[in-house]
Amino acid sequence: MKATGNQLQQALRSQQERKVFAESRFIASLRVFPGEEDGSPEERMAELQDAEHKISVLQAAQTVFNCRVRVEVLGQGMSLLDAVKRVGAAGRVETLWRDAAKEPLSYERTRVRDHVIQVRTVTRDRCAELAREASRRARAFRAAIQAGNATSIELEMLKDIDLDE
Repeated sequence: MKATGNQLQQALRSQQERKVFAESRFIASLRVFPGEEDGSPEERMAELQDAEHKISVLQAAQTVFNCRVRVEVLGQGMSLLDAVKRVGAAGRVETLWRDAAKEPLSYERTRVRDHVIQVRTVTRDRCAELAREASRRARAFRAAIQAGNATSIELEMLKDIDLDE
């Protein structure tokens, strides 16, 4: 069966919602008023186990997908999995440089004991420049991930899974 990363993500979300619903229905099935039964605990547990099984298959398929699909980030080729793992760090670097650029120049820190005043080690302009570079890098990762997730590849392990369920 052919699938895209986006289809896998949506199918995973759907099965995770199904799992949460099945868990609550299982718990509710343990005690009922006579005549109000809505499925036995065994039936509800079977639904829960089916959702759990499908989640594990979809997660495995997503890992295979992410390893097989290749993307390019700023001229560097890598697996989609590598890009997914690295995008968080790129975003954090971007945020740190952006925050460093915002710190006002008039903000001084001193040591009371000997009245030594701290000075900036990087100018605000340089911080802003580095923030722009980091932002460009983070955007490149995000764009590569989007493009990679739009790729359709054959995943035999999904033959028994309905991605539209």
